Amino acid sequence: MLPIVFSDKNSRNSSSIYMNQSSISTELLQSSILAHRHVTNRVQCRYLTTSRLLNTDRDSDTFWTDFGKTSMEDSTIVINDKTSETSTSSTDPIQLSHTDDKGRLHMVDISEKSTSSRVAMATGVVYLGKAAFDLVRENNVKKGDVITVAEIAGICGAKKTSVLIPLCHNIPLSKVDVSLELCESSNSVRVTALAKTYGKTGVEMEALTGVTVASLTVYDMCKAVSKDIVIGDIKLEHKSGGKSGDYNRN
Repeated sequence: MLPIVFSDKNSRNSSSIYMNQSSISTELLQSSILAHRHVTNRVQCRYLTTSRLLNTDRDSDTFWTDFGKTSMEDSTIVINDKTSETSTSSTDPIQLSHTDDKGRLHMVDISEKSTSSRVAMATGVVYLGKAAFDLVRENNVKKGDVITVAEIAGICGAKKTSVLIPLCHNIPLSKVDVSLELCESSNSVRVTALAKTYGKTGVEMEALTGVTVASLTVYDMCKAVSKDIVIGDIKLEHKSGGKSGDYNRN
């Protein structure tokens, strides 16, 4: 395992994580650094055993390019945050909203946000295989009507999002719609969830949770027929409202 030490020069605090050398990548390390809130446009990366120093005061792209050229063998990575508390940059990475300035988790305070109409739609696919698909299509699954039960489960799941996802707000939903469509060409079921509210935060998680719970319900009702069922492609397709504006997947 490869130890990675994150140190904050200002507070003299440090924390460590460990990654498997065979699976580590630039993208994985970058996401880990972002999670520890110690990455800026001026960052140092040093391998203790090789004593190789990587440093860029220009931009983060140069850092990641240089990092990719460095050997990963038996080394410790140290990430130093070199910025002062007063430094600012228009090119600083976007900060995660669910962590404070010390990296601690917290529920976002939305009390000062403006109220607006919010809509989100998400989709997913359950790949059943031919045997299970034929039974679902003919409504011959022993547990009952898969499509209807899964649609109801998806609606219930969306309404329980704040219970399932720890830092989500309890949103007064004005509408949840979950629909399942049979796709014979791929022996699959396409799941679509729509969530609406008029409030201070978005409903993306409600839509995604609706799709996920509906997909799991399909799996549960069909698992006696096949263990090869695959749930996948769960994603946000559309959102509107709020400060971040509209989003539509291409």
